[in-house]
Amino acid sequence: MYKERWQKIKKELSKENADAFVCIQGGNVRYLCCAHIPSFPIVSHVIIPIKGDPIAITSSLEQFRAADECAIEDIRIFTPHPYIPRDGKTGKSIVKRELKKLNAKKIIFDSKFPGIRGSVKNLVEKYRMIKSEPELKAMREAAKITDKAAKVLKNEIIMPGKTERQIAVELDSVMRNSKNVQNISFETIIAAGKHAAYSHHDNTSTKLRSGQVVICDFGLFVDGYCSDMTRTFAVDSASEELIEIYDVVKESQEKAIKAVGPGKPFNELDRAARGVIKEYGFAKHFVHSLGHGLGLEVHEAPTINNDSKTKMQKNCTFTIEPGVYVPGVGGVRIEDDVIVTSSGGELLTKFSRAL
Repeated sequence: MYKERWQKIKKELSKENADAFVCIQGGNVRYLCCAHIPSFPIVSHVIIPIKGDPIAITSSLEQFRAADECAIEDIRIFTPHPYIPRDGKTGKSIVKRELKKLNAKKIIFDSKFPGIRGSVKNLVEKYRMIKSEPELKAMREAAKITDKAAKVLKNEIIMPGKTERQIAVELDSVMRNSKNVQNISFETIIAAGKHAAYSHHDNTSTKLRSGQVVICDFGLFVDGYCSDMTRTFAVDSASEELIEIYDVVKESQEKAIKAVGPGKPFNELDRAARGVIKEYGFAKHFVHSLGHGLGLEVHEAPTINNDSKTKMQKNCTFTIEPGVYVPGVGGVRIEDDVIVTSSGGELLTKFSRAL
């Protein structure tokens, strides 16, 4: 798998008439040598030369783990401690030295790298967007487990009197204790009552009350790949105003899902969803992008908004998550993970979207 990925980068280098690619961004590093490890890579830099084998650079903190788990065999170690065997004091110093040894004149980085002349271009991003069968297998499993956690959340965890923090802890426990789960993919969000009017929220000691709605945003890692789901639930019941908002958001999401298909630009999805919300008079209350790419990271390319001209391709995976947030009233967000098929779109997350 990794050798194929390295070859893709070498082909990109050939197209660019470049000598080496230096990878720094965490998700890209994981893609090239340690995708199975969630959240953060065990190496800090990867150098892929146009000729020869790739080089991984890591700190002494990760040295032994990298030796066991990194797909790249040629590993360089950095540490400021002189009594530890090392190839340099810093990762940057090793990168400089290795590029010099490679006689690399034209260098491409995936992000800015002060001190070394080169261009910035993400050669990995377009490959990460289109998932292979092993990647999809991991994401399907992550989505399946997330669906099961959502069922427990709705039927057994959410109830009046519990705090946002209590619910988050209980939900996290369900996810973490599920078979094959490595970790949660981000800090679980539980936003009840007026807090549901915030598009993001830090959990508090606020207790849930009957008649409120609560936004629950959560996900997990399986084999290094993420899920990301949001459901909005009524606590016993909800006001007519919140039910109306819920129905608008649900209709908005359904329209966007129906618009998924290969060859279409991502901005068509945002326009489809936003058009529904605008029609019902809530345009100013939909304050974020419709969605984002999903895979090794919970937020990766592309961002799905009105400016997203990138076209969908088969096996692209991303979220669709319209939301309406009304201060003093509450809010609703519904988020699902989607894969582009040869003829349309398929939901990876399937748990009921009923209020």
